[in-house]
Amino acid sequence: MERAQAYIASGHAVVVHIDLEKFFDRVNHDILMGLVAKRVADKRPLKLIRGFLNAV
Repeated sequence: MERAQAYIASGHAVVVHIDLEKFFDRVNHDILMGLVAKRVADKRPLKLIRGFLNAV
């Protein structure tokens, strides 16, 4: 809360905090990777992203 209040005090209008961990537990990894692959041609980052998704 202190950090959010500091952001507001410094002039930011909105502070958003989200926990993405649960999202990636629930999202279909194959669909996500297909969407990412449409925008990323290089296979190396795709392999890295897949590794992050599969990490436990």
